[in-house]
Amino acid sequence: MNTRWKGFTKAAGAGVLLIFVSLLMACATEEEIQARQRADAQKAIEEARLQWEQTYPQYDWEGFFSTRVTGNSVRIADYTGTSTVLRIPPQIQGRTVTSIGDSAFSSKRLTNVTIPNSVTSIGSSAFASNPQLSSVTIGNGIGALNENVFTGSLRNLSRISIGVNVNLRGSSDVVWRGFSSAYRANGNRAGVYTLTDGRWNFQPR
Repeated sequence: MNTRWKGFTKAAGAGVLLIFVSLLMACATEEEIQARQRADAQKAIEEARLQWEQTYPQYDWEGFFSTRVTGNSVRIADYTGTSTVLRIPPQIQGRTVTSIGDSAFSSKRLTNVTIPNSVTSIGSSAFASNPQLSSVTIGNGIGALNENVFTGSLRNLSRISIGVNVNLRGSSDVVWRGFSSAYRANGNRAGVYTLTDGRWNFQPR
C-alpha cells in the first residue's frame, strides 16, 4: 500500500470518527434540550400551583381537575389530586364550574367535600365509593340530588350543609341515614345538619 493510499485511508477513518462523534453530540444536545424543556414545564406548573394557592387558598388547585368545556361552562370529569379534603373551585381557567360528571370523584378516599354554589348538576356516582366521607357541603345551586351520587359513601356521613328545597330524588332513610326525614321535618330549609347520637340536629345558615 503506497503512502498516498495510507494517507487517504487515515483521513477517511478520521472523517467517519468525526461524523460519529458529531452525531453523539447532537443526540446528547437533543436529550439535554428535551430535559430542559421538561424541567421548565414542571417549574411553570409548580409556579402556577403556588400562585393559585396564594390567591385562592380556600380551593383546590384548578390543575387537579380534568374538565370538559362548553362555552363559558366547565364540567368536571376527573380529579387527580391526593387531598382527602376536597374543595371544588367555582371557576377553572376563568370558566364557571357548572356540573360534575359521572364518577368524577369516585374512589378518591375523600373525607370532606365542598361543592360551590356555581354547580347546578351532579352526575351519577360522582362521589361514590368514598366510605370515609364524613362531611358534605352542597352549594345553593343544586336543586335536585340523586341518592346514587354518594353510593357507598354514606356510612360515616355525619354532617351535611345544604341549600333550600333540594329535591332528594329517590332518597330513602336507609341510604341517607335518616337525613331526608330531618330535612323534610325542617321544611327543606337551608342549613347545617349534624348527626349526633343517631339524631340529625339542624342549624340554619
